[in-house]
Amino acid sequence: MARWPAEKATNGLAVPAPTSLLRGVWGSKEGTPDYDWLKRRTTAHPLRSFTTPISLRNAIGNGLPGTYIHCTRPANPIIDSSAALVKSLSGWKWVELPTPHLPMVTHPEELTALLIAV
Repeated sequence: MARWPAEKATNGLAVPAPTSLLRGVWGSKEGTPDYDWLKRRTTAHPLRSFTTPISLRNAIGNGLPGTYIHCTRPANPIIDSSAALVKSLSGWKWVELPTPHLPMVTHPEELTALLIAV
């Protein structure tokens, strides 16, 4: 029976560091300072944060207005369900940013301008 990557790498405790994403949806090119910086800092993520259900006592965002920044270049199908959830909620502003998934690393000026505007 095949084992999941988390089982192989961490005995089921964590999802291995997703360094393969650096070149794709995270938008870093191998051999660049951003790529090297991210690769040194990318670590395994606790598996239970993905598998343990949460119970909210209040509406998402506690009724406060929210803004969802959707990074669009390239598309990141992993977060499609989260994006769909936000689109279904009232009171949330939707903003598209034509950057990879980690704009704070790859496009800090553009992200900063957007955050200041929000």
